[in-house]
Amino acid sequence: SHPPNDSFEKALNIEFNQLQQLQTAVVVEKKSANKGTYSSVHAHYITKQSKDEIIKYYESELKKHGWKFVEKEFVKSIYGELAEERYKFIKDDKKLFLSFSQNPVEAEYTFSISLGGH
Repeated sequence: SHPPNDSFEKALNIEFNQLQQLQTAVVVEKKSANKGTYSSVHAHYITKQSKDEIIKYYESELKKHGWKFVEKEFVKSIYGELAEERYKFIKDDKKLFLSFSQNPVEAEYTFSISLGGH
């Protein structure tokens, strides 16, 4: 059961803003959405740092803010190819994904951070 959606979206933005993003990462896009029963905050970043460095950084940063790592998932495209590798974290009734594009050049981002409700 979520509070009225604009307040849940606000809560997600507050969570997002509390995170100290990776120093070398440049934001290419950030958006906040509120669709019916679903709110989300999403940001794409570009960095030259390795995937391992990014994961290590966010695991420690997210832990500081009470996020708990749940699982690593592989998301396939509609054509059945691997589209994204993502790491799922949860905190209360919120979830966060740290995702890596399998084709950063085409996708024009290295990794993304998305927050939403369960």
